[in-house]
Formats: sequence, structure tokens, C-alpha cells
Amino acid sequence: MTGNRMDHTLTNLRLMAHFPKAGIPAVMLDRKNRIRILTGSVKIKKEELYGPYISLLPVFGAVEGITLKGFKYAAENAVLEPMSSLGVSNELIEPVGEILYPEGLLYLMETKDSQG
Repeated sequence: MTGNRMDHTLTNLRLMAHFPKAGIPAVMLDRKNRIRILTGSVKIKKEELYGPYISLLPVFGAVEGITLKGFKYAAENAVLEPMSSLGVSNELIEPVGEILYPEGLLYLMETKDSQG
């Protein structure tokens, strides 16, 4: 789903946005990325991450009231805008991190640079 063609990758990310409405969890996975959609607050364990880098991107529009705990770049009551790089390339510094927000959809991207 993330192959060599960016047009296909972007289309698949957009199509993935339909799954939460139907109550279906969906994950895009390749050698360097695990991508899913968050529909609300979650706790994530550092030991279970696919890669060390975590990016949060809004799916449809701005997502407000985001608080990040246990991350290198913490946030409290932040707003992630669709055309902003604010949520890109964060890291967990605690064994468990929290992503807290009241509503909206976020892409959670767990990424790594190496193929290992």
C-alpha cells in the first residue's frame, strides 16, 4: 500500500480514512512504516513500537486539544493543522506514552530509517 508510487500511497491513505467509520481497524505496513488511524486517546508502549519515530497527522481537518505525555516533544492542548509539520518525527522517552485528545481522527505513523 505504500509502494513506489506516491499517487497510490496517498490514495491508499485517503481510502484508509473510511475504515474507522465502519468500525474496522486498518493498518498499513511496510519495511519502514506502520500506519494506523486513531479515533481517540491511546497509550502506546515503547517496546511495542514498529520504529522509534512517531508522527501524528490529522486525517480530515484540524485536531484540537492534543496532549502528549512521555514524548521527547511533549504537548499540552496543542492543535494539529492539516498543512503543518508540527506532529512529525517525535519519539517516546518513557516506557509508555499517552496521546490524549477529545475528538477527531489522526494518522499514527511509527517509522524507522533502517530496514532492521
